[in-house]
Amino acid sequence: HFQSFNKLTASGDSPCCRFHHSADYVPMIRGIFFFGGFDSQCNFNDSRLLKFGDDKGNNPTWYSLNHNSHINYRAFHATATRELDDRFEIYIFGGMFCNGG
Repeated sequence: HFQSFNKLTASGDSPCCRFHHSADYVPMIRGIFFFGGFDSQCNFNDSRLLKFGDDKGNNPTWYSLNHNSHINYRAFHATATRELDDRFEIYIFGGMFCNGG
């Protein structure tokens, strides 16, 4: 049972507000991988990682990631994570390009 909650402030380069993005927990790096989304004006194809803090008092940190392939801008997509021995892979399925409105 939780006795209390503490508000944490993440450092680093946080993404702008958006919706219809994807988020996957990646246990081997203790973080959440975010991709794409839509902000009612434009789509995104950026990748971000929110790495959790630790029990030594370090707060969560945002990282901007560079993906090494051309991935189209998209929202309403799905993602899946696969862990291998020394790395992880993210698979992106479907989605659509949205226009502002």
